[in-house]
Amino acid sequence: MRLYAKRMICLSLKDPIDDYDDILRMHEYLDLYWHWHDAYHLTLLGTVLHARRRDDGTQLGPSSATELEVMIRDDYDRKPVPRRRLSLAPATKGPASET
Repeated sequence: MRLYAKRMICLSLKDPIDDYDDILRMHEYLDLYWHWHDAYHLTLLGTVLHARRRDDGTQLGPSSATELEVMIRDDYDRKPVPRRRLSLAPATKGPASET
């Protein structure tokens, strides 16, 4: 994800006319990524976004960020995608022993 953000910002610095549009597009992508990356694989290609379910690979898009968010919400409401959970607790080996 960091590579996409850096590339998009670098591209936006070349042409000041498109700066705002490029940054806005990246912001929309990152917002979708923040909320849905554990359920959908998101791709930004130029000006369009694509999403692919992580469980069965169903493709959503291509579309704008607003349209894709509606499509993701509808798809998720119909059939929720199992989400990957990250544990912040330290790993333990077997049951904890009491001393």
